[in-house]
Amino acid sequence: MSNQKFDLLEKVFHTSSDYLIVKDVNGRWIEANQKTLQLFEIEEGAYIGKTDEQLAQKYKKFENYGPICVHSDNQAWLSKNEFQLKESFRMDGNDYTFHVRKIPLYDENGHADSLVVVGRNITEQEKYQAISDKQYKALQMIASGEPLTDVFLNIVNAVEALSSKSICSIMFYEESENWLRNGYSHSFPESFLKKIDRFPVGLNFASCGHAAFTKEIAIVSDIETDPSWSNWKTIPLSYQLHSCWSIPILSSKGELFGTFAIYHPDVRKPKSYEIELLKVFSYLTGLAIERDNQVKEIQYLASHDTLTNLPNIRFLKDVIDRLITRQDEFAILFIDLDRFKPINDTFGHAVGDKVLSEVARRIHSNIPNKGIVTRMGGDEFVILLKKMKNEKQPKEVAEQILQAIKEPIVINDREFYVSASIGISMYPFHGHTGDILIRNADVAMYSVKGEDGQSIQMFNDSLTKHGTELFMLQGELREAIKQNQFFIQYQPKIQLATGKFTGLEALIRWKHPEKGIISPDTFIPLAEESGFIGALGEWVLREVCLQLKKWRESNLTHLPVAVNISVRQFVLNDIPSLVEAILAEFDLPSESIEIEITESVLSKHEYLIQNAVSKLQEIGVKVSIDDFGTGYASMTYLKQFRANKIKIDRSFISSLPHDVNEAAIVSAVITLARELHMDVIAEGIETKEQFDFLLDKGCSEGQGYYFSRPVSSNEIEELIQRVNKFLK
Repeated sequence: MSNQKFDLLEKVFHTSSDYLIVKDVNGRWIEANQKTLQLFEIEEGAYIGKTDEQLAQKYKKFENYGPICVHSDNQAWLSKNEFQLKESFRMDGNDYTFHVRKIPLYDENGHADSLVVVGRNITEQEKYQAISDKQYKALQMIASGEPLTDVFLNIVNAVEALSSKSICSIMFYEESENWLRNGYSHSFPESFLKKIDRFPVGLNFASCGHAAFTKEIAIVSDIETDPSWSNWKTIPLSYQLHSCWSIPILSSKGELFGTFAIYHPDVRKPKSYEIELLKVFSYLTGLAIERDNQVKEIQYLASHDTLTNLPNIRFLKDVIDRLITRQDEFAILFIDLDRFKPINDTFGHAVGDKVLSEVARRIHSNIPNKGIVTRMGGDEFVILLKKMKNEKQPKEVAEQILQAIKEPIVINDREFYVSASIGISMYPFHGHTGDILIRNADVAMYSVKGEDGQSIQMFNDSLTKHGTELFMLQGELREAIKQNQFFIQYQPKIQLATGKFTGLEALIRWKHPEKGIISPDTFIPLAEESGFIGALGEWVLREVCLQLKKWRESNLTHLPVAVNISVRQFVLNDIPSLVEAILAEFDLPSESIEIEITESVLSKHEYLIQNAVSKLQEIGVKVSIDDFGTGYASMTYLKQFRANKIKIDRSFISSLPHDVNEAAIVSAVITLARELHMDVIAEGIETKEQFDFLLDKGCSEGQGYYFSRPVSSNEIEELIQRVNKFLK
């Protein structure tokens, strides 16, 4: 080889970005490039003829790596081919990882000649991979909802493991005081945490205060000399901490949660992977805080009314159950506002909401300590008063509340006046369950509801004309389910334009063993008053879904079935969750069931119903407003509830097409629904004239005796065939 070529090869050898070593067959170093010598601080030429063990004894930086080399050299000679591996060792208190290639060379006779070692420093790549692995672990913990302190512990441990000798700190921002509070750090001594607690936020206020103020990363490599630390440097320096790197913890919307900091005993800047550590784990900390806040908000919303921030009825029932378990005496007050609806309808919901909020505040400020005020829905409130031993005590509280409510409420320089009626029940005298006590307080309130407000009534068994019948039928209603006295009939829904079967409506019937068929108009109100409506409504849903499953399995029909839901069911039960659970139980798609809500009840519990309607639609269940036109301010509710379908009440259909006024109303409703992208179904169609009129006006569906009376499930197949033939 010419000298020129040799010089070129030597230049390449010594300027290579890799670490290069050439050893003879006995492991003695022949040549090493400058990069290798600089790494281990070995003098030029001092290595020639030395083995790894000899160099490890002489050079401190090589002492941990030397023994590793001997083992992997032997593996390379045994393989007789290029051998690749990762080698890790510790030097100067830091961990290093190299990707190493060991290439055995042989002479022309096939005898072992020399070993070429090529190393590449992959320490930072390994760090980045470790960051990715630990990031994934933290994300798993956050997604699975593990406790926030456990997530923080995992994050801090990860950072301190990946940044050698570092100590990690999480601090929380308190906006009201504009300072940072200790959040989480298990490596700092308590004395240090106490000194940095309530750290002020401001420009150049050390590392964390500055990062929180600017919402940008703050790197201080030397705390002792950095001006931003001048007022606080004695704190970290007394604990042998000389550098601090801090980054703000932000929400997804840029809201400041706090700061994430790494303290280090050395005077130095962070390495690139340590900057990545700060960015990744501050983000994960913010994500964990945000998720925890969302969970708390969901838990709060699940137990509180969003308008008044009062607990809701579910929260109250849990408290009542605990009091009953302890046999504590208490009273329930059921409050219904008078003259509120005209305010809401005349001045709008924004004003109505302010009135309700002010009423809620006045009620809350006039109850004894440890009393609980809840909003039942609409303009109804339920109050729990603890340690009530006689009727006089809750009546006195009720009188104070009535006096507070009747004072004028000023909104936008206008005075509004409302009054209220209050019913009272007491445990254990008026019931032994929360549902019964609330119901009896409700019954007592309604008994004086029409007496110009400002009325208070203690519950007694003679309050309603149905008192005796209610008591007797309460047990019979429950027994009726056990004895299979209830049954379901189905009335078809027809697409007027084509005659196509579009669905069915489920109608509950009661065949009493002695009284015969009892009208739903009789037993449904009794079921509502007795609190049995929840169990009865659940039975209907299950029976309908069971029948739907049978029809689908026999491929008879896949038509949806509409089920009527009482307002009391919405108050007493979580209807969306119940419907979703029963559909899942019978493995039915959400479109199998439609829910019908009577239009006249919407104003009574509008917020509760509106929320339930939205949840039902979210799970894919369509909602219809039944008996449309019979309630008050129907057009308002069309806009507010955004139902999928409206059913025009039979009272408007019966006089069609001869009654000009009714015809105009029906035509207007059909047009309005079409503009709002709602379907319209007319109920109570009995004549061909009615059918022709509705078809001409663009009504999409209809039901009534003109097509069929309600029939049993066994008659459905025959009915489908008969109706289809009739309309051909």
